[in-house]
Amino acid sequence: MEAIPKQATKFVLNPHFTDMRLDDRLSVKTEDGREVVLVIGSDEHRLSAVQADILAQGFLMASLRTKVDCFNVPWEKGEIHEFVPEPGKRKRQGVRVEDSTWYGENQTYSFVAVGWIYEKEGEDPSYPANVVFIRTTLEGDVGFKKGDDEYLFSSHQAITLCQDLSDAAYSLRQRRWMIWDNRIDWHYISNKE
Repeated sequence: MEAIPKQATKFVLNPHFTDMRLDDRLSVKTEDGREVVLVIGSDEHRLSAVQADILAQGFLMASLRTKVDCFNVPWEKGEIHEFVPEPGKRKRQGVRVEDSTWYGENQTYSFVAVGWIYEKEGEDPSYPANVVFIRTTLEGDVGFKKGDDEYLFSSHQAITLCQDLSDAAYSLRQRRWMIWDNRIDWHYISNKE
């Protein structure tokens, strides 16, 4: 499975990204649904299916805070088993993306998430390579930082990344997505079923 190339560029995390330009080098590839390669420009990020799925969740939340009114969500290619509101604080551990948005005065971003994609126990020997930041600007663009690499995507690119990363992680039959205070349990249905 290979996505159609999209646009991306490196960026420095600043509130407005006014001097950034987008180019057309973005793709998600997999041969087996277990190892996923996210290609942005000349950078390749190798991810497990779990890591790709977590990033897809983050890009979905970022996309929901853009100015795009309507788009397909990944579980439209699958089946929802359960949708459960889970308000309040929960203790979260392991691989995850958490909303860290500041909602007070002088808000710089409409969405900010921090993600931890290290899958093993103990200290991460590759830190900060397995820490991600996903941010939606007030203008609707989406910033992404993985380790020391930083990028800026249009809202449509972020939506496509969400869909492509989720599709590429097809080896994960059961999914549990935490979208803000909602748990969505679903599974992917391949074209072969």
